[in-house]
Amino acid sequence: MTWQPVTYFIFIVIAAAVMGCIAWALHRRQFLAMSLVFDEKRPGFRVIVMLFLLIAGIILTTWFQYYRHSENSFRAEMENQLSAIADLKVSEIAQWKKERLNDAKALQGNNAFAALVRRFFSDSTDGDANGQIRNWLQTTQSAYQYDHAYLLDVRGNTRLSVPQSIEPVCGELKQQAAEIIRTGRVALLALHRDAPGKPIHMIMGVSVIENGRPLGLVALSIDPEIYLYPLIARWPTPSRSAETLLVRRDGNDALYLNELKFRKDTALNLRVPLTNEKIPAVMAALGREGVMEGVDYRGVPTIAAIRKIPDSSWSIVARMDLAEANAPHQTSQKLMIAVICTLITLMMAIFWLLWRRQIERAYKEKVEASEILKVSEDKFSRIFHTSPYAITLTSTEDGRFVDVNEAFYTISGFTRDETLSSSSISQGLWVNAEDRNRVVHEIMGGRKVVDQEYKFKKKNGEIITGLFSAGAIELKTGHFILSSINDITERKRLEELSQKNSEDLQIAYTRLKEISSTQERSRMSLLSMLEDEKIYREKLHDSEEMTKASLREKEVMLKEIHHRVKNNLQIIVSLLKMQSRHAGDEILADIFRECQDRIRAMAAVHALLYESENLAEINFGDYIREMANQLLRSYQESSVRISLSIHAGKVMLAIDAAIPLGLIINELLSNALKYAFPGDRRGEIKIEMDKMENGMRFLLADNGIGLPQDMDFRNTTTMGLKLVNMLVEQLEGTIEQVVNGGTGFLIMFTPTSVSGGGYNACQIIKS
Repeated sequence: MTWQPVTYFIFIVIAAAVMGCIAWALHRRQFLAMSLVFDEKRPGFRVIVMLFLLIAGIILTTWFQYYRHSENSFRAEMENQLSAIADLKVSEIAQWKKERLNDAKALQGNNAFAALVRRFFSDSTDGDANGQIRNWLQTTQSAYQYDHAYLLDVRGNTRLSVPQSIEPVCGELKQQAAEIIRTGRVALLALHRDAPGKPIHMIMGVSVIENGRPLGLVALSIDPEIYLYPLIARWPTPSRSAETLLVRRDGNDALYLNELKFRKDTALNLRVPLTNEKIPAVMAALGREGVMEGVDYRGVPTIAAIRKIPDSSWSIVARMDLAEANAPHQTSQKLMIAVICTLITLMMAIFWLLWRRQIERAYKEKVEASEILKVSEDKFSRIFHTSPYAITLTSTEDGRFVDVNEAFYTISGFTRDETLSSSSISQGLWVNAEDRNRVVHEIMGGRKVVDQEYKFKKKNGEIITGLFSAGAIELKTGHFILSSINDITERKRLEELSQKNSEDLQIAYTRLKEISSTQERSRMSLLSMLEDEKIYREKLHDSEEMTKASLREKEVMLKEIHHRVKNNLQIIVSLLKMQSRHAGDEILADIFRECQDRIRAMAAVHALLYESENLAEINFGDYIREMANQLLRSYQESSVRISLSIHAGKVMLAIDAAIPLGLIINELLSNALKYAFPGDRRGEIKIEMDKMENGMRFLLADNGIGLPQDMDFRNTTTMGLKLVNMLVEQLEGTIEQVVNGGTGFLIMFTPTSVSGGGYNACQIIKS
């Protein structure tokens, strides 16, 4: 499942969940039971409209961002698919050409076949030679589905054909026959017709050589309808317009080499001028590569992936109509737009229903509010008159008392007649008139006063302390200030008495503390001495744990260094491997491969050091076995015929000796695998590593064909042996050639200490 359908699915599920929650809330009437705030300045309708526009804007913005992202993702996926198909076709065609060239090379290197051709050309009446040659050609022709097989002499005359045919070999091959025979190469002629109306075919010519002397030419005719054209025509997925084109440049035209899907009889017939650069076939003929848009041979907009086929003048064009390529994305976007429109429409209906419900709810609340207010006032009246606190209800217009409870009369000493229609100012209730003015100012400003301590004066002149609370309220008859006074005079008196007792206790405690201060100082001095001793012991312990943590950190760091060096060397190997694929010839590719083997030899030392508990040395016996088996596997053809005999015990070497010696093993073993056993020759390679009294002994020997007699391994131009001599010199050792039915090299050296010296990696890599 790709990212785009998953996103559709998640978006639809979320939308369905939101709509389901809203529908459930409507059904339960819980969501709609919440009232909005209605007033003249901010009507509820605006709130609902703004909420709807906000949600709709979020949905549309999210969809737009998703559309842009999905469009880019779809385009990238489509280009990747076309590129993958084009790369697959190029790989298959290149493999097909390689197999055909291998068929020719196998025939060219057949000495028995060359001997039969010589006999037949010397005596055309030699029936045995004639029959055996026909058998060879029939076997090749039938096994690899060639159309015809011809045998030509050095003058280009057809001497024999399979199956028997009176048709002459193609004129182009006859013209090039002398050059092919002279150079001894394998030639693969381009797709062509011998004459108008004739079938399309390819000719592969391979010279017949015996002991360096050219005898003639074998021509193999290939019918592209058997394999090449079906391979090109196959498309991995069902498609109405997709097809693969095989094109090449022919003069100032782009020439189509295969039949097209929407036009017949086009192979080697349909040409397009190179000036028409909008056509992908012209782009391919001009040498361009990549994914491009244009118009096809029908004039229809198209998208195509263009790739050049290596070692040929052909190019592959994997194309598809742009309308078909974009159809899935357009269909999904139409579905998405429909879902969004449906969602927004449902939202409009829900918000409209919400608005209607809120209007009904507002009218209902007004009716219910009047009834609730009446009930509330009844409850308020009961609480007002039964409270133990002095409660007053004061008019905000003139500050007169509208009502007071019984507790007020008790606390203030005034009667009901003296209180009603008077005010706190006229009664002189506030000791400080400024306190009263400040409280009234706060209340009229919309704030509440809660449990603030003030002084009040009773009718008889007695001063009391009270906690004062007040706030504005609204009743049916108008706006009022509701206040309460909690008499805390007795509590304050007790608090003051408690404070005085506390001060007396503090004085007594201070005197007692002075008496015991001398004893305390002595005790603290002793504790200080004990604490200093404890701190010293802890610091000593911490210090020891740090001399250990630091050592562990260095070991971890050294392991990490070896690990990173190994990884960097492996990256260099990978880069060389990638570069070798673009090498121009086999010699350069071999140089890259040898460099890779040398760097792997160094990387293996660092890998063993990283995995080893001993970071100073490695077990070189294990290293020899691992590297030798790895090299043997890399030479797959030799691994079947050549056996390895390794005798190396637990020989520990430091890195300054392990790296040069590892490179020496790599060079000597590679040379033995490549040159000691030519052809199908079998043999054995022996490796020995021993610790002697005066140093180390290393021997690598084979029972192969040996070095040339006139070759001095100490003075040679070959890179491998030159590098071996340099590395032996770096080890301060000696090297001797051992000749005993093959080639062997004996190296003696004394390893340096772990901490001394070091290998010259830069010189090794440069060499």
